[in-house]
Amino acid sequence: LRYIFIGGSIIDSTKKILHKVDAVYIDHAIYIHSIYFKLFADHKKIIYTNQYPRGLFYIDFKKKNSKISISTDAIRLSKNIWFQNYKNISKKKILKIIFNPNLIPWCKSTNYKSSLILKKKVKDLDYIIYAHSFLDGNLSYGYDGFINIEEWLEFTIKSLKKKNSRVIVKGHPNFYNEDFGQIANTDKIIFEKFRKKYESKKIIFINEPIKNIDLLKLISKKTILITHHGTATIEGALLGFKCISSSSTFWDNEIRITNKWSNRLQYKKILGKNWGKLRHSNKKDLSIFLNQLYSENAHFGQKFWHRFLEKHIKS
Repeated sequence: LRYIFIGGSIIDSTKKILHKVDAVYIDHAIYIHSIYFKLFADHKKIIYTNQYPRGLFYIDFKKKNSKISISTDAIRLSKNIWFQNYKNISKKKILKIIFNPNLIPWCKSTNYKSSLILKKKVKDLDYIIYAHSFLDGNLSYGYDGFINIEEWLEFTIKSLKKKNSRVIVKGHPNFYNEDFGQIANTDKIIFEKFRKKYESKKIIFINEPIKNIDLLKLISKKTILITHHGTATIEGALLGFKCISSSSTFWDNEIRITNKWSNRLQYKKILGKNWGKLRHSNKKDLSIFLNQLYSENAHFGQKFWHRFLEKHIKS
């Protein structure tokens, strides 16, 4: 109710200034801020914004070809909009970058454990489920049939349990990152509740920080990787694994990387398919996506605009 009131107030106050504005900067244009984005877009203004994964960018809605008026669509990576701005980098270089958590600002402080303890647990594995934060970014890229990550995770575990599948549920590295404070503590409490409720001989929980590459090295290529919206399946797709994800992710549906669902019924059908019925990632689309995210001017590149600020700002 509070946010319905705040949303109404944003609409009311923004309409009063629309005629005075030619351009606007909207930071973090998701959730409640997406209302600003929609209003200014519909009234043909120039919008500047900054949001992962695209970083700092603008859209001139005065132009007739600017059809995107929803912030989640604008933020997503798309092979049709701006791949041409990036130079191709080799698969070898991408592998070196993508599996280095120290290059991800929010993963630098995580103290990763050895994966050797997992060797016996990963035998004859059917699925890996990658858990997400239960408090942060649940619906950043839209609604797909689940109101939050808890609901999605419970549905996934129950569905695979009915199939009598052998499953690993992997905790997100940020669960064990002290920099996240109370968010990490709460995430661990919720994840532990899932462990106590569902752990068995066939449903194994990894409740400590393990690097994804270390886990992927131990498992069969016929293990299916499942995420809601994370990069873990991108890493898996790069190594030849078949992956499942929501359509509400930070890349649009034209980039064919995973087997996607957009509602509960679709998701149930995909989870019901065996390995042979699922698709591998489209190699060309995967290359386009990875180059947008990891080339030198992109979010994790050496010439990303954050890097220039870091040289002059002391943390």
